[in-house]
Amino acid sequence: MLDAAQVGPNVERELAKAPVRVLVLLHDSSDKTASDSRKIADLKALRADVIDGIDDAHLQMRREFSLLPVFAAEIDAQALAQLRAHPAVRRIDLDSGGSGSMFEARPLAKIDAVNGLGLTGAGQTIAVIDSGIARNHLDFSGRIVAEQCFCSSSSGGGGCCPNGSATQSGVGSANDDNGHGTNVTGIAAAGGAISMRGAAPAVNIVAVSYTHLTLPTNREV
Repeated sequence: MLDAAQVGPNVERELAKAPVRVLVLLHDSSDKTASDSRKIADLKALRADVIDGIDDAHLQMRREFSLLPVFAAEIDAQALAQLRAHPAVRRIDLDSGGSGSMFEARPLAKIDAVNGLGLTGAGQTIAVIDSGIARNHLDFSGRIVAEQCFCSSSSGGGGCCPNGSATQSGVGSANDDNGHGTNVTGIAAAGGAISMRGAAPAVNIVAVSYTHLTLPTNREV
């Protein structure tokens, strides 16, 4: 007998104001020795069973992961009640993102030693392939030379780049709606205007936002 789903302490409080984006963790009883293709199929079937019967008016799927028993969705109070009652749902929490610290990254990546040699990356260009970049961040001012988005769905339901397609180039195409890519770029290339300097504070930056989603075609990204 599985325990009832746990709901994070702030989910219901935030739902009292408006629909919220949550992460839904599922009980995964699939065969861990199976092939990746089998695991992907099993998890897809599990997610479909969980959201079956929840109307699109109450749950909008935002992101699914091929090999992880979790998905992100925007839900209202009715969807929360249905999710927490499903035996396959283990926990529901606000999808609040994460954070990082240059105080930790600098010694771990030996950035002080690189900066101490006077190396700045001036005249060089790096590409950061992650969730994108906050292009207006002062630590990258004047150094973002190109942006590219690759965001596709294996279900054939189209893309999820800012323009709605599977690929996009140019200003704004690598907009970071997660924060992870901006943090990683900061470790590599922050100029020191706001945060601590990165490993190559003068390098040019190509920001690439890359995501491959496994989404049912009737759900919104």
